[in-house]
Amino acid sequence: MLQKLWGLVQVKIFELYANFLCGKFTFEQTIFMIKVFFMLSINLLLFVNTPAQNNQLNYNAVCFYYNWYGSVQINGKPYHWAHNVMKQNDKDTATSFFSAEGNIGANFYPEAGEYSSADSSIVDLHMRQIAKAGIGVLAVTWLGKDDYTFNSVLVVLNAAARYAIKICFQIEPIVRKTAFTTRFEMEYIISKFGNHQAFYRNAKTNRPLFFIYDSYVIDARQWAQVLTESGSHTIRNTSIDADVIGLWVTEKEEEFFLTSGFDGFYTYFASSGFTYGSTQANWKKCNSGQNKTIKFLFHRLVLVI
Repeated sequence: MLQKLWGLVQVKIFELYANFLCGKFTFEQTIFMIKVFFMLSINLLLFVNTPAQNNQLNYNAVCFYYNWYGSVQINGKPYHWAHNVMKQNDKDTATSFFSAEGNIGANFYPEAGEYSSADSSIVDLHMRQIAKAGIGVLAVTWLGKDDYTFNSVLVVLNAAARYAIKICFQIEPIVRKTAFTTRFEMEYIISKFGNHQAFYRNAKTNRPLFFIYDSYVIDARQWAQVLTESGSHTIRNTSIDADVIGLWVTEKEEEFFLTSGFDGFYTYFASSGFTYGSTQANWKKCNSGQNKTIKFLFHRLVLVI
């Protein structure tokens, strides 16, 4: 298909050039028509290569998708492109700054440029790439309804629906101040987006899925008030019941997960040795003994975009 389309493009460009030589079109008209035809050809090619809604996606594969990038044109600021260099420790006195516009904190520069996560054309491109990789579920960043990233959530959901991808949420510390504020955020997300075609629900239980970043900073007994059936603010057996996954970081956190009521745990960090939980040699131990009462979910190295 690609070879035929490229052949057609070459023929059409030659015809336009011939008409220019014959004086039928001005130089500006010829260039304009070549551009229009070329863009139509690209759009046709993208349409042909768009995955069908019944494509083979793995709904056990979760990709953490960060929808916090901004551009001046769409968001007013180059969010997450321009920022201070993170200090390595308390003694680090570095004051470097990534200014964006080509100077970003990454070894590789994105092919799409310093994009906005609220740019529907960029998000559609990402969804197409993710679907092509066979990934069925994305965990997007949730920073609350008052954060600038809120405007990107529906853009991501709508694009994901076109490729049969499902969306769940990772709740970040800025709104995860207590177990009770986390409950509020989960309830809001479900009420706002729960009926969307792309909203993730477990195929067997119909429960949504939430990852709670740095869950360990809140006492397990407080989590139990939300995540166990006997809790004072329980979500269990209610309209907002969900699979809630906590973050396992250090050794001997078994008691935390057994007490708190989390449905499972994840290790997040894609670097063996960075934490106890992300170290592959410890995974078998994490899922042994009493820990088998908790689901050891998503323990493979996460894919981050």
